Amino acid sequence: MVRRRRPGSGGRRESWDDTAGPRLRFEREALEHGLAVRREYTARPRRLSYRIQVDVPEFDEQRELRIVMPSSPIRSPRVFVNGPACLRHRYADGSLCLWWGRDDEARRWVTRDGLYALVQLATEHVYCEALCREGEAWPKAEAPTRHRPRCPACPTSR
Repeated sequence: MVRRRRPGSGGRRESWDDTAGPRLRFEREALEHGLAVRREYTARPRRLSYRIQVDVPEFDEQRELRIVMPSSPIRSPRVFVNGPACLRHRYADGSLCLWWGRDDEARRWVTRDGLYALVQLATEHVYCEALCREGEAWPKAEAPTRHRPRCPACPTSR
């Protein structure tokens, strides 16, 4: 997406999330599905983030997703969730490992998929973590790379 200068912005380049049209298209399906989307901006560096409550399927749990959007739509957002973590399937900063970076677009989320698809993917990940805490193996295919060691407190550690 082309960045434009806003009149009176003092030379600050406009990011994709500053303009209502692209942002509303990105959010549309999530809003149509009735998700309560809270939009926030950080000051420096300026980043759009979302806070969204989700129910964990098959578990009586609710989690809050915090989705931090990148400065460019070609980079991936960081998705964080409150509650217990499966460290094997998270990055060092605590964000969820939702797809393998070398996967083709058909196997990973891309910006044009929209916010709703990202929330669905994160909700599925949180569900998988809940299954692991119950002692079951990770139910989805894992990236063919070296993973972090299993957490000793995790019942699925072997």
